[in-house]
Amino acid sequence: MKKFLILLTVLAVCGACFLCFFGPLPKNPYIDTVKDDGYTLISEDPACEYGTYAGDGFMSARIKNKGWGDDTCCTFIAGLYDKENIVGLRSWAELKIAAVDKKGNRTEFDLNPKADYRQVVDMKHGVISTIGTWSAGRKHLTGRMDLYALRDKPGAAVMTLRLTPNFGGKIEIESSFAPREDNESLAVYETGEDFAVYNTKNSRIRIAVGKRIVEGEKKPGKETKSSKAEIDAAKNSPLTLSIVSAVDICHSWENKNVKAIVAGALDEVCGDIPAAVKSHEKTWEELWNTHDIIIEGDPDGQKAVRSFLFYLTESVREGVGCSVPPMGLSDAAFCGHVFWDADVWIFPTLLLMYPEYAATVVDYRYDMLPGAEIMARKDNMDGAQYPWESGYTGVEAAPEGIDYYHERHINGDVALAQWMYFLATGDEGWLKKRGMPVIKATADWWLSKAERTDRDYEILRVVPPDEDAGIKDNSVYTNAIAAMNLTFAARAARIVGDRVNPDWERVAENMYIPFDEKGKKYLNYDGYEDQTIKQADAELLVYPLQFREKDEGAAEINKNTYEFYKDKVNEKGPAMSRSAHAVIAARLGRAEEAFKLFEKSYKPYMRGGLMYFNEKAPKTYTNMYFMTGAAGTLNAVLYGFLGAKLDYDDPEAELEFKPALPNKWKSLTVKGISLRGETFDVKVTEAGAEKIAK
Repeated sequence: MKKFLILLTVLAVCGACFLCFFGPLPKNPYIDTVKDDGYTLISEDPACEYGTYAGDGFMSARIKNKGWGDDTCCTFIAGLYDKENIVGLRSWAELKIAAVDKKGNRTEFDLNPKADYRQVVDMKHGVISTIGTWSAGRKHLTGRMDLYALRDKPGAAVMTLRLTPNFGGKIEIESSFAPREDNESLAVYETGEDFAVYNTKNSRIRIAVGKRIVEGEKKPGKETKSSKAEIDAAKNSPLTLSIVSAVDICHSWENKNVKAIVAGALDEVCGDIPAAVKSHEKTWEELWNTHDIIIEGDPDGQKAVRSFLFYLTESVREGVGCSVPPMGLSDAAFCGHVFWDADVWIFPTLLLMYPEYAATVVDYRYDMLPGAEIMARKDNMDGAQYPWESGYTGVEAAPEGIDYYHERHINGDVALAQWMYFLATGDEGWLKKRGMPVIKATADWWLSKAERTDRDYEILRVVPPDEDAGIKDNSVYTNAIAAMNLTFAARAARIVGDRVNPDWERVAENMYIPFDEKGKKYLNYDGYEDQTIKQADAELLVYPLQFREKDEGAAEINKNTYEFYKDKVNEKGPAMSRSAHAVIAARLGRAEEAFKLFEKSYKPYMRGGLMYFNEKAPKTYTNMYFMTGAAGTLNAVLYGFLGAKLDYDDPEAELEFKPALPNKWKSLTVKGISLRGETFDVKVTEAGAEKIAK
């Protein structure tokens, strides 16, 4: 018995020593401060591999589950290309934290998955927070990290760390701005203690980056003009430090001192970090006060829709000189190239709610017009041939030898966005200077491409939106949008007082459109029967093309086309098919069917608590946010349930609203719609749509 008592005593002492030696993980004082106000996304999974990204529309950074980016992440900047591919800089959110012992040995901290954890996107204020404990052996740092891509100071960012150590000693903080070792596009031009200047090797873009570390919260704090600092930590004594970053670029045709701009941004933000953060949060609040989508009765749909608006806004802003890649600024997928996604899927959302951002999409195509004209001459064609994948110069950036090179509907997609922008803004000066050159050049290209046959004008050997079909003759979407492009050219020429080429309207009116006379529906292309298709194709003539919808019998044709194709789409295809179907169903007056399609357009594609949008439902991409899919779902709300509709045939027509409110939604309000200089809200209830002047 005595031996047993001794054994118990030894075990108890050892257990106490174990707890004392290793220490229980401390309670995080911030864990209960998170409140979901309808603008909050929360992940409680420390192993979640999706994370999020932070962007100001000009610059972005990928944020992983541990609260920062690592050396696998990049900062992407709108318009920063080399050899037609987007260039990734070392992430402004990259961070290394290490404990340094008396011998100078370093042990890096990493997220402790057993501690209290929450990662939060505060969409209302543009803040990404990670609440947790980071451990290096027995040493712990407990607290939170807040990241801000300063919306009102594009190119500047702040990481603020509020941490309490369970130990005393030195902590090393590092957030490098040196080029990644695998970056073959950058040449170092100049370096300093807290900055570096690079040149892209081919596109002649100059980039300046800078970082400083500021210890403490008081203005101005203890500033380290470097990307590395060492801090003396006291046990259980909270510490606060911020890492301030700035970046700017200068194209060859600009005259900017990017080094001075970056230094000025660092001085300004470091001089009063709380004020910079407060100004950023106020900017986001004002954005939401002006532009929002409010859904009453569907909390899940509400949060999803707001997340789509937030992530989209993080990748767009006025004056960036570039369009929007399919993944926005979240990743370098598809080399950051610009596709039809920007003009057909992303642009319509921006046009109604953020016309100043929409301008970047159409103006990018104007800027790339010389490259498109080079492409046309290369293929012995007139006008301009826009590339399927566009980068920095407007020449084809798609990999050689792929069929997608022949996805020539891109020319019409570009022209449609140009025409829609004019309809929504009524800006005849813009149309004459920028829109008309693009619309005319694309129309002239179609005159070269269309071939006169005994079936009128045909367009041969193209890839339709159903890319799995390969090269086909007479893609119905391609032929339809070509005819529309030609018609837009004639209308635009009359408005701005230019000469109207009579061939534009003649070819448009006599364009061959594949059609099933018996079934009274459009056919995807010559020879199509009932194959499964990769993504929506012929039904896109109903929306977004609104093709010849005023013709006699158009309503029946549109209904039959939609009915035939809605179940032909491959469930493993891209997300935007179902959002297009949702718009069509809503316009057919089938609100409940539209709602089911609305949910199918996003729910299978969500990844993690922070609602990262995946491109394809069955295949998970951990690093990229599919902006095209998110915008498609937003269009289902705007052009489907809200019932907004531009009349492509009448430049003076008002924006029309024919809502289709699903039963689950008590009301739908869209704030900040713009049309020809007027900004207003629209609220939809069972009684219909009410326009509310601002």
